[in-house]
Amino acid sequence: TRLSKFTAIPPRTRLVISLGVCVIGATGLMVSDYLEKTVPPPKKPVDNNVSQEFS
Repeated sequence: TRLSKFTAIPPRTRLVISLGVCVIGATGLMVSDYLEKTVPPPKKPVDNNVSQEFS
């Protein structure tokens, strides 16, 4: 299985891979927050004929 293959590599290499995944994830969160602040989503006009059921 994938877990047994992952545990077969040396602990230091597993640590580096895991830290790399965490860094990529944190970078993605920071970039998405930055983009959300600098480029806000377009505001849609309110249509009174549309059901507000899911709002």
